[in-house]
Amino acid sequence: MRGLLAVAALAAGAHGLELFADDPSVVVVDKKGINSKVLKTTAPVMLGVFSDNAEECEHCALIAAEFSKAAKKLASYGVQSAAFDCTDAWPRCHSMTSPLQITNLPAIKAFTAPFTVNPYTKKPHRDQAPYEGAANARSMQKHVLAQIPDTLIERQTGESFPPSTEGGSALVLLFTDRDSSSPLYKSLANSFAGRLTFAEVHSSEEGLTAQYAIDKFPTMLVTLVDHDVDKGYVYKGDLKSWAEMSGFLETYALPPAETDDDSAGEGASEDGTGTGAEDGKKKKKKKGPEGPPTLTEDDFGATVLKSQNAWMVLFRDGEAGEEAGDGDEGDGVVPDDWAKVASKADGLISAGEVDCKVSAKLCDSGVALPYIKVYGFGLDEKDDIMAIERFKGDQAARALQEASDSLPDATLKLNAMTTDHAMSASAQEGRLLLILLSNKSEPPTMLKSLALAMEDQVAVGFYPNPDPQTMQRFQVPRLPMFVSMFASEAMPGDEDLPPGTPPGAMQIGIKPFDPLMFGRPTFESVFAFSFNMVAQLFPENADAMLSGEVGTRLRNAQGGAAGDEGGEGGGSAGAGKKKAGAPKAIVEISAANWEEVCPPSSSTLCAIGFLSGGEESPTFEDELAVVKASAAAHTSDPYVFAWVDGSCLLGFGEAFDVQPMGLPTMVAYSPKKQRFAGFVGVFGIESVNDLLNGVLSGRVKTKPVYQAPVVDDVDCKAVAAERAAAGEGGGDVAVEEEEDMGDFMAEILAEEKAAKKALEEEMKREAEEKKAQEKADKEAAKAAAKEAEGGKKKKSKKKKKKKKKSEL
Repeated sequence: MRGLLAVAALAAGAHGLELFADDPSVVVVDKKGINSKVLKTTAPVMLGVFSDNAEECEHCALIAAEFSKAAKKLASYGVQSAAFDCTDAWPRCHSMTSPLQITNLPAIKAFTAPFTVNPYTKKPHRDQAPYEGAANARSMQKHVLAQIPDTLIERQTGESFPPSTEGGSALVLLFTDRDSSSPLYKSLANSFAGRLTFAEVHSSEEGLTAQYAIDKFPTMLVTLVDHDVDKGYVYKGDLKSWAEMSGFLETYALPPAETDDDSAGEGASEDGTGTGAEDGKKKKKKKGPEGPPTLTEDDFGATVLKSQNAWMVLFRDGEAGEEAGDGDEGDGVVPDDWAKVASKADGLISAGEVDCKVSAKLCDSGVALPYIKVYGFGLDEKDDIMAIERFKGDQAARALQEASDSLPDATLKLNAMTTDHAMSASAQEGRLLLILLSNKSEPPTMLKSLALAMEDQVAVGFYPNPDPQTMQRFQVPRLPMFVSMFASEAMPGDEDLPPGTPPGAMQIGIKPFDPLMFGRPTFESVFAFSFNMVAQLFPENADAMLSGEVGTRLRNAQGGAAGDEGGEGGGSAGAGKKKAGAPKAIVEISAANWEEVCPPSSSTLCAIGFLSGGEESPTFEDELAVVKASAAAHTSDPYVFAWVDGSCLLGFGEAFDVQPMGLPTMVAYSPKKQRFAGFVGVFGIESVNDLLNGVLSGRVKTKPVYQAPVVDDVDCKAVAAERAAAGEGGGDVAVEEEEDMGDFMAEILAEEKAAKKALEEEMKREAEEKKAQEKADKEAAKAAAKEAEGGKKKKSKKKKKKKKKSEL
């Protein structure tokens, strides 16, 4: 049922792309439709990118026909199929080549994973699986079905039944004689994820088969409805019909979870004739979670007057959800353009609201509502009543400009002569250099905010109107663009170095801002880009950058966690939000604290750094710095970070398949599910973060622990001391081991020498035999040729005599 409704919803937006003009299984989506109908949905989607222009795409017509066949088959598995029109738009393809990671036409992608929201851009993101197989429908179908997540719980037996279900949902059981799960059943489980729990029972489980009177396979039923395990509701329809099975299961499923979809609550039709309005009145627009906070008498002083940030505050009379209509100015409710302008107040400019019905003491008497007050940047500006500007309610744009003008300009003014000097100065100060190259002549407000917010860790520069040579040097194809500059030492063997560059010489590195990773450049996304660079280049500064007022505010905003009422808030975190403070200390795991650090029943993930040694190890500080930087990058994620001496607690490491030769390494562990993901690669900040992000997104697969992880009660410092003592005073043992090793190596070398000699003799013998054979073949060929030549001459002579006789 839900799959059919989703397909119908897709079909409503179909247009363009003649290749699929008469195809009911494929809906054509535009750039806007990609977001809502492919990226921001839980349904699996097969997306194709095509062009009607044969000059742009020679094989599009042929592959489109196979795509249509696959789409028709996939619809019976609840998979939606969509096509994006790139006709006469290649290679930019309406600016979608980068977001969709398209390199050629046609392109086919499978989107089956749940979507996430980018914390910086607030846009949906969904992992995609590109199709690179044969150009036939069957291969496309198999590729898409293989990507659908397996949400089935373990197969049920008499011992494990009944299982616990997700959210108290009913349990769907498929009694089957197959050893593997069918793609259709997996698709159903994925479609009803969070609303029903799905499992299978093999036909060999006679107890459960008899309990529900199953006499044929396969059979699907629903049990645990209202927690009643004795009653089973058997599905008697077509086991190949997605629509029938979905309709049956919908009866027993939990209600769909509410979402923050921007389209929710809008009119029922696009022509503005929504069904929710009564008597021609306007519907009240509900304020989303990203709207400005409402301040009260209890928190206004701490949030606004004691903050360094510049603030623009709307004083209104009425509920926050009410908006003024045409000609309603002065009636006290929210002006039309306030929400839009307030959303631009980012960085060190914050926006808030005061309801004068609730907090009358904060409002000016005798002044018509609504009005806006601007509290300039800095504490002194807020103490000076004369410096506080007031604007009418419909002058939000002017109020924002006033707040922007109050920010001091701490940016560096750069050009071709001063850039290298700024780079050198930043390197000496241990700071990153962030540069905005722009075709404007003055730095924007966002850049001034960044310069103030990251002053201790990042030097922020503004480079106006760069020439083509400068843009080429900074690898900038267009303006405006952010880049970071940093100094690094030349390493031996580096192929990118100019000839004659000595090892250790300082080289300048350039890293452009990546919109694909961070989204559109905003204060939050550029701050995150800068933090990532600082965490890699200056890890000692990363904690301070993230635990500052701005870092704390952004982490709170991303985490969405509200603090205690009346807590001090900073920036646009708003009233009632509590500062998160610095990241938690990274503790060493021991037998005494293991279950406290990583409780068995906790749903929090444990990120465990297995280091090469303890605090006495010469590599300890460098290895722990990687763990700290990763912890700082994941403060808003459900991770608890800890470290362990991997060379000491060997039994603990074996539970996670960690061997001494693999140290240092990182493990992500779920104590509740008893599953983990191990780390493979060079131990560094970027690679460790890739592991942790991959576990969160589902890209990195986990596996069950081999045994319950137990931390032995061992004094690792004492063990390290004993090893050190053995290394200093165990000369005789060392000599004996060295001699044994010498004998062992001598035996190996002797065996290798004998084997080498035997191989050489065998190769020599084979070469001689080959040479003799070639000689014999050559002589035989020569003899045969000679014999053939002699016979030819005799025949020639006979012919000649005969000819002479005939002439007579």
